[in-house]
Amino acid sequence: MLSSAEIKKDEKGMIDLSKKLSIPINFVELDKLKLFESPDIQKSEFVKSKFGIYGVCEPSALITAGFDSKLIYKKTSYDGVTVAIACEK
Repeated sequence: MLSSAEIKKDEKGMIDLSKKLSIPINFVELDKLKLFESPDIQKSEFVKSKFGIYGVCEPSALITAGFDSKLIYKKTSYDGVTVAIACEK
């Protein structure tokens, strides 16, 4: 499953990728992202200044993967796209 913050629910790239891969997207509410804490996430002051949260891809991946999930691929940026992968334990 793909995952991102609800603030990105209208992003054409996310919607196109979901359709191309035939994978649903879970958009996580900002309130959940604001409250989410994990020693595994890398906090970003840039994201905080833009959206009021410290991260999008890592917290969204962990929340979507569920309780006791873990990051198996930390956030990596390429050409304006940031990706992280989490799985349930």
